[in-house]
This record gives sequence, C-alpha cells and structure tokens, in this order.
Amino acid sequence: MRLQPVQSVNWIALLRFIPFFVWQSLVGGFGVATRAMHPALPLTPDLVEYPVTLPNEFARVVFIYMISLIPGSLCVAMHRDTLSIHILDSHSNFLAELGILEQKISTIFCIPQQPLSAV
Repeated sequence: MRLQPVQSVNWIALLRFIPFFVWQSLVGGFGVATRAMHPALPLTPDLVEYPVTLPNEFARVVFIYMISLIPGSLCVAMHRDTLSIHILDSHSNFLAELGILEQKISTIFCIPQQPLSAV
C-alpha cells in the first residue's frame, strides 16, 4: 500500500472483512477437499463472466486477489470491466458471492456501493 497513492480506507470495514474472509476460505477449502477426496470427484468446472463495478484500480486488484485466494476459484482474465473466473462448481451461487465480496471491498475503500441486484 505504500507504493500506491493515498487511498481512503475504512479501517473498521477492513477489520470486519478479516473474519469474513477467513470463514469463506475455510468453507471453500472444505468444499475443495471434499471433492478431491470423493471417489467420483464431483466437479462441474466452468468459466464465468463477472462485470466489475469497482471504479478504483487498486480496489479491483484487491478484489481479484481475494477471488484467487478463495479455494475453488481463479480469476483468469480481465477484459475492460469484465472478469473471467474459473470455478470448480458451476451449480454454486458463485455470482451472488462475488457480488457480496465486491460490496465488502467497496466498503473498505470507501467507494459508493452498487446494488446487489445490478450484479
């Protein structure tokens, strides 16, 4: 963060984000481990497109890193305002989860939030 221009950061939102991220990582890790240990390996991988509404580039980079750290997902490309994300379970509610994550990132960086229905 020292190399970036000064950003407005909501430190309370950042502190609230830490337990959220740890919980999501544990749940995601358990899900990936369950699939890996299952004899039939029930994977339904997919490549999903997600429209990013964060206008701040630094916030976008943080959002992309958070996606990649959550087990079972990997951001593979960004084309203007759209992310291509590889997921292991196409039957999950992944797009809604991304919307929640993006709103949390926007709160941390004091960016006006877009409604979840726009996702």
